[in-house]
Formats: sequence, structure tokens, C-alpha cells
Amino acid sequence: MNDPDIIASKAELREVIAEPHASINVKIFDSIDHYARVFIEKAPLVMVATGSPEHGLIFVVPGVSETLRVNGRAELTRNGEILERLSARNKPALLATRVHVEESFFHCGKAFIRSKLWKQESGRRRREGSRCGARQELRRRIVLMPRRIE
Repeated sequence: MNDPDIIASKAELREVIAEPHASINVKIFDSIDHYARVFIEKAPLVMVATGSPEHGLIFVVPGVSETLRVNGRAELTRNGEILERLSARNKPALLATRVHVEESFFHCGKAFIRSKLWKQESGRRRREGSRCGARQELRRRIVLMPRRIE
């Protein structure tokens, strides 16, 4: 199947979108700097994309439109000190993923701004339309019957 709309090479991509400006490379680091470390410490959410052994991480801080992207080579570890630091309910983690940083950079917040993710009324609409919101609404409207014991 030859789809003429598929971009199959970098050259074809450059026909549509220009080469990134040279200043982009200035914001890409091969480690976690002070600002990235502070951002990670404040981020309660990280999204992970895996392509073993490569990992891509996107750290998100509520109310902040910018995100931090970290790419690198990942490995699983059973290091006791690390597993203890990742404890939950007084139980150490079973395994941890360690990412050896190859690049880190901040993304501009255009996607979050366009989505209005951090706008209060936008969040309300999302909750109402979510599965959890739908389940709560169903629970309010449906009288649950006891299970029949046979």
C-alpha cells in the first residue's frame, strides 16, 4: 500500500516543516540541570513512553503550561536504596526504572494553553464527561438491587 500522504523521509518532512531554528539546540541538555531538578521535584505526574531500552518522560506540574521532556536509555534495577526511596505504604518498590539521561529540555506550553487544561471551567467539563464522572452520575440515578442469592 503506497499512501502518497505518508511522510516517509526527513527530506519529505522538511518540504512541509522547516528545519528547527538553531536556537532550539541551546535549550537541549545532556543531563538534568538545577531548573529541571526543581521541576521534577514539583511534578506529581510523569508520562512515560517506552521503546526498550529507550524511554521518554514528560513531567507535568499542575497549573504550569510548560513541561519537561527527558529522553534516555532505561534499565530496571533492584538497588535497595532506590527501592526504599520509592516506598509506598511502608513497602519498598519491587523494581525501579533508572533512566540515563541523553537529553532534557523544556517544552513550551502551547498544547496546554490550547487545550485550556488548567482552566477551572474546562476541568469541570472534563470531569463531567469522564468515566469516573459518568459512573458517579449513574450511581446517583440507579437504585442498586441486592444480588440474588441462589
